[in-house]
Amino acid sequence: MIATKGGQMRLAILCMHTSPWARLGSADAGGMNVVLRNLTSEFAARGHDVHVYVRRMDPLAPTVTTVVPGLSLHQIDAGPAEVLPKSSIDEWIGEYTEALRGEPAPDLVHSHHWMSAMAGLELAREWGVPHVVSYHSVAARKGEQLGEGEPPESPGRVPGEARAAREANAIVTVSIAEAHTVERIGADPAKIRVIRPGVDLEMFRPDERSKCAEQSPYVLFAARLQPLKAADLAVEAIAGFSADAASPSPHLRIVGDAAKDFTEYDESLNELIDRHGIADRVERVGGLERDDFVPLMQCASLVLVPSYSETFGLVALEAAACGVPTVSAPSGGLHEATVCGVSGVIVPGRVPSRWREVVSSLLADHEARTALGRSARAWAETQSWGRAAEAHLDFYAGLVAGRSPADLIAEAKGADGPDAPRLAIERETRERDHAAIFGDARRVLLVHAHPDDETLTTGPLAAWLASRGVAVDLLTASRGEQGQVRAEASDALESHEPGAHADAVAAARERELDAACDALGISTRTWLGEGSARADGLEPRRYADSGMIWVSDGVAGPVPDPAPDSIAKASIGELSGDIEAHLTATRPDVVVVYDRDGGYGHPDHVRLHTATRVAADRAGIAAVEIVTTGLAATPTPPDRVSPAPYGAHRWLHLPEFEDQVRRALAAYGTQLTIAGPDVVHVGGQFDPLTTSICLQRVS
Repeated sequence: MIATKGGQMRLAILCMHTSPWARLGSADAGGMNVVLRNLTSEFAARGHDVHVYVRRMDPLAPTVTTVVPGLSLHQIDAGPAEVLPKSSIDEWIGEYTEALRGEPAPDLVHSHHWMSAMAGLELAREWGVPHVVSYHSVAARKGEQLGEGEPPESPGRVPGEARAAREANAIVTVSIAEAHTVERIGADPAKIRVIRPGVDLEMFRPDERSKCAEQSPYVLFAARLQPLKAADLAVEAIAGFSADAASPSPHLRIVGDAAKDFTEYDESLNELIDRHGIADRVERVGGLERDDFVPLMQCASLVLVPSYSETFGLVALEAAACGVPTVSAPSGGLHEATVCGVSGVIVPGRVPSRWREVVSSLLADHEARTALGRSARAWAETQSWGRAAEAHLDFYAGLVAGRSPADLIAEAKGADGPDAPRLAIERETRERDHAAIFGDARRVLLVHAHPDDETLTTGPLAAWLASRGVAVDLLTASRGEQGQVRAEASDALESHEPGAHADAVAAARERELDAACDALGISTRTWLGEGSARADGLEPRRYADSGMIWVSDGVAGPVPDPAPDSIAKASIGELSGDIEAHLTATRPDVVVVYDRDGGYGHPDHVRLHTATRVAADRAGIAAVEIVTTGLAATPTPPDRVSPAPYGAHRWLHLPEFEDQVRRALAAYGTQLTIAGPDVVHVGGQFDPLTTSICLQRVS
């Protein structure tokens, strides 16, 4: 059949490695299963002929099952009819593909996960129909951390994902974060449609608390048990509660099973619980059917989502629908599944003590928890499965009619862009957050160590404040003379005169800083140690970049012997005196600086944190810190983590200022380049181009 928009389509949904109707939390059943179960039911309810093809895992399962009218589940013989480790399923892609060749040609194929995509590429080509791919998770590449994705379970996964990215007609992702991940493996952004999942608002709804009142309070973790989901962080957070504290220590219920590939992690989780001596406060529930899981979520005080990486984080949206606040990690799609301060809290970092403090403060504040629960439900009500299904079907119909993905995506942005419901709520919360952090400030000073820090760390904040009519000033401590120079730019800076290279680098970075400030709308820029930023009675001083070394992945430390004129060699008294002189001369309402970890540990950042806090206190100026998110492989030491109970920190998501940030970054041609969704530093490090920032008012 040839489908047209609004007409019936025959849809082939390939899901080789798991069944959408598998018990959730068991083996490889998780968020993807929920998405497919609900979307396919919605497709069928709208009159479409939907066929879901899974690999047979049960020899007694019927070959074809009618789930609901219009929705058929097909068991495809490919390999042993048993549950296999995910690492060995791809051996049977060929058999799975061959078995499907005898099926009637659909109007469109939508493959879910990379193994299905390998089959879908061949079948869609033979049938002459559009092929859509959804990943749901992308493997971490060699050398990447868990935050970049889950470990590849077989050698074929990484090249298979890249091939699907190149050859699929279109890609549907569940979040902007996942879209950026798929771009990194070679997908053309013009063919990526973001459609966020929905939630069953009838199933997941606040409980009247009649049955919950009979239970002891607990916090909930629900996910497949594998390192990526970080149940160990949930255990560590609960373990730190003192047994003799005034308020009772919370209990933790863990819902989920480990797949065969992760039995060692499962065992290590039990060992961790025993080592902390909290077996009486941690209950392992195992995987549950939905009817059993929902009451457990409804009665939870909080839901913890500490994953290293999530394409979306459906459990956070389900908790919101139940009116239960979430405590989430700042990982990928969780920024889109959770609206910080509306449906829960996004904890800046992975240090257990910080998680414990957030959990403790929320459990102790029933009023705040109740208010979050109410606003969480209101947020969830904007995210129905019907909305998600209609967006998919419109996209499918356009592709079947021969239209380009780019045109369909542009149309969708105008009508129901993926961020529309979220941004409407975030715009409301921004006013609250602005008042909490900046009050009625009309002038804000940003203090940074080197050129490009103002853009990489506070670029979207500067552009946002400037758009509100706030005067944004910048105080920069050094010219970044110790920074490396990109090979493409080094020839123009070379000189045979002693010291001339450093001077040339400094001059280039002065020009780059000016251009970046113009792009961001920063009003004035001043160098520390000069003009108004030099204490009375002292000769002007030019502070030099101290340099740094990498002490572990993503964490910087001091060089053994920094230059005599460097920031590291200057006393806190001199640095704070110069900053105080500038504060006194310019009288900003708020000064923004790094927290005591300095973002990633750069010694100049850490030193400026201390000096600026001293100067702000003496000058009577309110200080706001940029909270370190601590997602590096080596976590921030607990004694260097700023306290962050609920309400202390605020996340600002400012995607509408991405173009300004890109223009500002483009000014720094000597030290970085932009590659799609990433910033590539001169040393080869990749960082995501972010438009989010976490802030905490500290004085």
